[in-house]
Amino acid sequence: MRKIVAFGAFWLGVGVALGCTTEIVEGPPATSSTVDGAVVTDDGAVIRPLADGASPVPTSTVDAAVPTTLAAGDAKVKLTVAGRERDVFVHAPPQVGSRPLPLVIALHGNGDDNENFVRTSRLLANADTDGYVLVAPRGIVQTIVVGGQTVPNVAWDAYRSTSEGNIDLPLLEALRTRYLATGAIDSKKIVVYGYSQGGYASFRWALEAAPKISCSIVIGAANPFGGGGWVGEMTRKVAFALQIGANDSAAANARSTKTALEGAGHPVSFVEVAGAGHSPLPGDPRAPLTYCLGQSL
Repeated sequence: MRKIVAFGAFWLGVGVALGCTTEIVEGPPATSSTVDGAVVTDDGAVIRPLADGASPVPTSTVDAAVPTTLAAGDAKVKLTVAGRERDVFVHAPPQVGSRPLPLVIALHGNGDDNENFVRTSRLLANADTDGYVLVAPRGIVQTIVVGGQTVPNVAWDAYRSTSEGNIDLPLLEALRTRYLATGAIDSKKIVVYGYSQGGYASFRWALEAAPKISCSIVIGAANPFGGGGWVGEMTRKVAFALQIGANDSAAANARSTKTALEGAGHPVSFVEVAGAGHSPLPGDPRAPLTYCLGQSL
């Protein structure tokens, strides 16, 4: 039996994946609370209020054309992929142009957004220190129908194929090829970093694009098809970094995912954070990235 799993206080479905009958147990809808004037989402992200007219990050370009070079600094880009306009935040560190750098594609959780996620996870701050190009698309909240079941209010489609209407797999591939084309990226170091629903999507893209990804980071999530679902179908032994709170409801799935990956010969870093739940992001968000930056295609 395979499982189809989503998280972020939204839903948890268990059954036979893709095209077969499944049963869904829905969780409560997305919520947020206010702490010291900041909004805290279901995924534990803290969104600080901004002054009127302020932008959370500087904007240098809004350009759908493929860049021929990549300049240091921040940019906001709009791309149309799979018929949908997508917003993408990009940060290139000062080292860009001096040598090919790793590419890190960051996927936020349900109820969050791309710019807030890269700030609160410190992916943005660490990009300059660790020397990687950071690309963070914004998810589109979708209600997905797969295998006869309805999956409501998820930011990323971790379940369907492109032919079945997945709009996120084509986006991730478009981002990979777009930034490789600048010549600024080390083609052997392509990392996808996801938390919560973004973590399920990170795992899903690794299933889809194993020959093109050096490492998949899955935080507060696991295999969206449960344990070893589809693991044997990957065409390359992609490295994975799994990090999850011991009290997260997805912890058992993360453990079985680790076992399945190791059994199939994949390099795996697995950290279970004692006393932690799903949110805020469990453990050191930099630790799995350090592991993955050391992996190569």
